Amino acid sequence: MIKGLIESVYKTYHFITLSFAITLTLLLCFFSLTGEIETIRAGIYLLSIPSYYWLLIVILTLLVVPLYKLPYVNYLIVGPKSLVDIVLLADFFVFKTYKTHIDPLFINMLIFDFKGFGFSSGFILFSISAFSAVIAINTWIYIKVKSDSYRLYYAAALIIGLFVLGQSLHIWANEYNKEDITKYTAYVPYYSPTTSSDTMGFLKKEFPRYFPKVSPLDPNKEIVIQEKSKELFTFPSRTLQFNQSKQKAPNIIVFVVESWRRDKVSKDITPHIAEFAKKSHHFTQHYSNGSVTASGLFSLMTGLSPNYWAYVKTDPLRYQSILVKSLKERGYQIEAYTSTNLDRFRLKSIFFADISDEHFKYKIHKTSIENDQYVLKKVIESIKQEPKDRPWFKFIFVAASHHPYSYTDSYKTFLPIPKNSEAFVFNKQLDARPFVNDYQNSLLFIDSLFAQCIRTLKKQGVYEDTLIILTSDHGEEFNDNGQGYWGHGSNFTKYQIGVPLMIKMPKQQQGQVHVKRTFHVDIVPTLMKHVLDVNNPFNEFSSGMDLFSRKGSRDAILKNYQEISYFIDDDIYTVKPRVESYSVHNIEDKNTQIDYKKLRNLKEKSEQFLN
Repeated sequence: MIKGLIESVYKTYHFITLSFAITLTLLLCFFSLTGEIETIRAGIYLLSIPSYYWLLIVILTLLVVPLYKLPYVNYLIVGPKSLVDIVLLADFFVFKTYKTHIDPLFINMLIFDFKGFGFSSGFILFSISAFSAVIAINTWIYIKVKSDSYRLYYAAALIIGLFVLGQSLHIWANEYNKEDITKYTAYVPYYSPTTSSDTMGFLKKEFPRYFPKVSPLDPNKEIVIQEKSKELFTFPSRTLQFNQSKQKAPNIIVFVVESWRRDKVSKDITPHIAEFAKKSHHFTQHYSNGSVTASGLFSLMTGLSPNYWAYVKTDPLRYQSILVKSLKERGYQIEAYTSTNLDRFRLKSIFFADISDEHFKYKIHKTSIENDQYVLKKVIESIKQEPKDRPWFKFIFVAASHHPYSYTDSYKTFLPIPKNSEAFVFNKQLDARPFVNDYQNSLLFIDSLFAQCIRTLKKQGVYEDTLIILTSDHGEEFNDNGQGYWGHGSNFTKYQIGVPLMIKMPKQQQGQVHVKRTFHVDIVPTLMKHVLDVNNPFNEFSSGMDLFSRKGSRDAILKNYQEISYFIDDDIYTVKPRVESYSVHNIEDKNTQIDYKKLRNLKEKSEQFLN
């Protein structure tokens, strides 16, 4: 039996390796869409990508090898290989047409809204014939191949070596923003190359001569971006044009509070912020486009729906925040002060690709309290030293309100607090009040830090000339619907994506409450219009709209770390793997009427920058 199993494994290995010519041909079709190979290292990396699929096929096929003894059933061994080939073939035509890969939403629309695609009967017949041919060719190769008929024993070592080399190249390219390598990820379907900041951190520390720290660009050096012969992601879609404003450019502060939900603004929890809200534009139905930090901040700082994140991070310098880039070109001094590591997920490169370390303040301390106090200390110092003849932009991110919630003893106001801050992990139905109290104490602490910033602005005489945006990256849930959801990143209800937004415009004397639905993607186009006086329509550089326009609520794309969802009317549409829908107000309020037409329209609108 053991001998038979070994022979079956050898036969399967030879089948996969010989039939991989089909898979390789399909991958070459994708590679043909990427344009010319720019460097030798890019060519080596491109050569390594097929090894990823070879290993995937091997793993999937080995799962069915035990069936080899069953009559006829042994032909199922060709199933995983054929399935991969069919998916690649189908995805190529979808990608060439729509510039996106087949995802669960596409499959659901194909099943439940087939007519909406308008496929002709000839195309359907061609597809069936092509898929049948793939299965037939793979089956023929499996029948003909023998376990010892070809000397392919060393091929596995070569392929695995290529895989290791390619993934190592990608780790390096991801760290040093080498777009000639990272660009391929967006083109190849279901390809998730390795990124490891920990590995690069170790190499930088141990071998600084060969792995130096990323050198910031010279702020005075003009950035030259070469035009590519083929573009998958075109952003902005047209060169931006600005009016020559004679008004004095305002200073700008974007103050972001970690995990702050919008119903936690009051004179008891955030007294200074509540007072600030009275004299600002207060958007009471505002939502982040993400339930986690990365996607929430991405939309906030780029004005793009988070589905574009995968494209932007392939070349952060080329596709850096249009707001920050435009402010810098207008003469603004750009600075960032953060209590969290923006190097994760390439956010620092996307937002602040070309500012020097001198203007990027991030230092790891033992606690979030120390981190936030350090941030505010540096912010206050910088405000005091800023010249009056040059406008500045400061991004501030404080994180004491992230679990486990942190604050000094003097802010232990809301009681009782939990003895074990992790207890909800073991009992999802615990009384939430102690945890909410803990959370509110951390917000009270952050409120005091914000007050310090405001006092400094007023003392320096620049408060009136400063535009201040106060918001959060995402919300925080405390089992509000009794369904065991805590924290963030697990759903898209108002508890996890509903966040505060207050904007104080320069010279503003009277506050105004806005009750229409708004999103993080609206903040960048609002600043581009009201500060930089851009001429272009918003859809040429953003997924959002002007916060101050009279247009009512509309739909939006949402994302956590893995899952893209769709916010339509008052409902959230998720795909896992079937389309499911629930109310943004209550996850238990299910929506059984799936509107695939609206889903398709929102999906198409959210891909406006794909060619």
